[in-house]
Amino acid sequence: MSNQTVLENLTHTWKQWSTWEQVRFTVATVACLLAVGGVVYWAVQPEYVLLAENLTPSNAHEAVSSLEEAGIGYQLGFAGTAIYVAKSDVNRSRLALRDVVTEDLSTVESSGMANFWPDPDSIKDRQVRAQEVRLAKSISQFRAVRSATVHITPVKASPFIREREPAKASVVLELGDSGRDPFIDTQAIVSLVVGSVEGLNEENLSVLDSNGHVLFGENGASTTLGSQLEVRNQLEMTLSSKAESLLTHLLGENKARVRVTADVDFTELEREEHIVDPDRKAVKSETIKSEETTGVPVASGAAGSPSNIGRNTKGPTPGSTKSEDIDTTYENSTTIDKTHELPGRIKRLTVAAVVELPEVQEGDTTPAITKDQVEDIIKQAVGFDASRQDSIEVVTGKLQVPSLDVAAPTWIETSMAYEPIVRAASLGIGAILAFIMGLLILRKLSPVVVKSDNNSEQTLALQRELDRLKREVEENPDHIADVMMKWLSQDSGSESSPSTRKIA
Repeated sequence: MSNQTVLENLTHTWKQWSTWEQVRFTVATVACLLAVGGVVYWAVQPEYVLLAENLTPSNAHEAVSSLEEAGIGYQLGFAGTAIYVAKSDVNRSRLALRDVVTEDLSTVESSGMANFWPDPDSIKDRQVRAQEVRLAKSISQFRAVRSATVHITPVKASPFIREREPAKASVVLELGDSGRDPFIDTQAIVSLVVGSVEGLNEENLSVLDSNGHVLFGENGASTTLGSQLEVRNQLEMTLSSKAESLLTHLLGENKARVRVTADVDFTELEREEHIVDPDRKAVKSETIKSEETTGVPVASGAAGSPSNIGRNTKGPTPGSTKSEDIDTTYENSTTIDKTHELPGRIKRLTVAAVVELPEVQEGDTTPAITKDQVEDIIKQAVGFDASRQDSIEVVTGKLQVPSLDVAAPTWIETSMAYEPIVRAASLGIGAILAFIMGLLILRKLSPVVVKSDNNSEQTLALQRELDRLKREVEENPDHIADVMMKWLSQDSGSESSPSTRKIA
């Protein structure tokens, strides 16, 4: 069936329909076309993937400005704390935000194939960046840390010892600004990073905060200062928690707040004292040397001296000599007193407390808790010592509990969660509408019967006869030539009968 015949059949069917049927068919066709067009438009829209999340307002503003300068389309989600970009623009977006946002490389890398054939250096660099992100997330889980940034310089391997370089790392902490001074266990962060990075030693690690204070590093003075602050913060938080724990059991939850400020002496003193008692002596050593000689006295002295010239020269007279030397050493009594005072001695405590005392109900026989009792409890809990000039101040009043309300997600954020479902449903609805429209067209199409008259039948018979003669001419040209010669040889006035021509 040719296209013209199909068009004629459709036109004939359209004319046979009533006006109401034509209107319904037109509306169904337009709706189907709009649905298909909407699905096609939806399908050609770029797929947006998460580029960065948990952004502060300042970081989000800088990131949006950088994307607009680079001409990259974006979408904001989760009350402006998350940025979505087209999947094809992920790499460009990362370059545009390299100095603004530290994105989660694992999320971005999983959204597409960044490099189909990456070189080993790129793979290693990507692994180091991913390790930095994972360590930063782990450190951010500390209660006193709001966010963290980790920079790692991996080990530089070389066959030559002089060219080898150890691994190095630095950690920058942004501390939370809660009601109390945050206590950071720097040693815990150091242990976490050193244990996670291959070939990293503590001497090649530095920990800093966002205010520029060195909490741990190579500088001895800074390291000592960081340790002192850490010890002081730990002491203050320990004393505060002791007092608050007692008051919580007494007054109830969120009824008391205690803050302790400690003045700690970090001076390390080592003293050695020697005390000598002159009245007390003791023999330290004694040496006795005794010598005795028996027989003829031996001349002694110089020649011609009286000791060498005897009075009686008739003969020697026998005799004996004896000598004794005693050498005694005395030492006075000495007392050695060694004193080694370790740093961390509390010089003074300053305590501030805000408590909410319970109201006394009528008919309640329980004695009311007074301010002085609360003050005495706090003194006993923190180790108050008046000789150190410790001070304490207790204020009573109504405590306000901080609100923990979380902003409800907007309808745009909620609708984005149902985006895959809506897209799949739209494809299904478009297919169903197309199927229904096809059924309506097939149902309304009916075969068109064309009535044939005698003239058309004669025309068809003549056409068939001409086709038969054409085939005869092509197959037996000699026979046709003989027939034509016979026709020409006959009388021009005579007419050949149709039966003769048909036989020929």
